[in-house]
Amino acid sequence: MIGHRDLAQVFERMFRRCSFPLRMSEGFHPKPKVSYPLALALGVEGQNEVMEVELTETIPAADIEAALAQTAPEGLVIRDVTLLPEGHPKLHVDRVVYEMPIPAERCAALQAEIERFCSCQSVPVMRNGRKQPIDLAAQVRSIALTDGNLQIELQVVQTASARPAEIVAELGVDDLLAQGHHLSRTQVEVAS
Repeated sequence: MIGHRDLAQVFERMFRRCSFPLRMSEGFHPKPKVSYPLALALGVEGQNEVMEVELTETIPAADIEAALAQTAPEGLVIRDVTLLPEGHPKLHVDRVVYEMPIPAERCAALQAEIERFCSCQSVPVMRNGRKQPIDLAAQVRSIALTDGNLQIELQVVQTASARPAEIVAELGVDDLLAQGHHLSRTQVEVAS
């Protein structure tokens, strides 16, 4: 459970240890050209994240994957490396799936809240600094409770995407987060 910036530093160090030729930004403080299409919130476990790295020369994907796997700290697993063609547009996330374990004694009440949420045409939420509310219902593709596991599938939009914690609060189980339960982002799907 480390923050997005700390995770970015971990990856930068991994790439340097592997001696990969990172493409750098220009200017007074060059930085490696590494991007994360959707940052992971602090306290949310990422099980299938996506990142994009620019190199100055082509290296076979299998070599990159093997080298990163050897330098990765415990708990950080490299699942796949894919080479994108030159000039490929930046990756954009289309949808994400979050999961959270729910105690058995809370499942019946949560199921009723899920049904209530799904029957709403709109579920507006105000955020500090915004003049317009965000409609959670418009961005939720599905919500399900299966075998004590809450699953939330969200459509990602370019401006003000719904946050899983806002949906958990709307469903009345946000107190579980304070009790040590945590959200996991299990799927990140990029737009084709």
